[in-house]
Amino acid sequence: MMLKEQLFSNWYPMRWFMLILGFVLGYNFLASGSSISGLLSLVILFQALTNTGCLLGHCTPAVHHQTKSDLNLDDVTFEEIKTD
Repeated sequence: MMLKEQLFSNWYPMRWFMLILGFVLGYNFLASGSSISGLLSLVILFQALTNTGCLLGHCTPAVHHQTKSDLNLDDVTFEEIKTD
């Protein structure tokens, strides 16, 4: 369930860009046989598909899951701070 959610949700533009870049590098590996392109393709495709890593300075956006217990505002405690 977690892996399925990770693969099929939260596709932002940078993630799409890295997926396309991974395919382009993979094609370059197949066409020219450059091993560096093949290695980079694998790393970038893995990061794009699993939504991990910080690619080009754009880290994974945080996913906030709120439950009903998080929204309960009756349990808020306050602390009074006195200044002299």
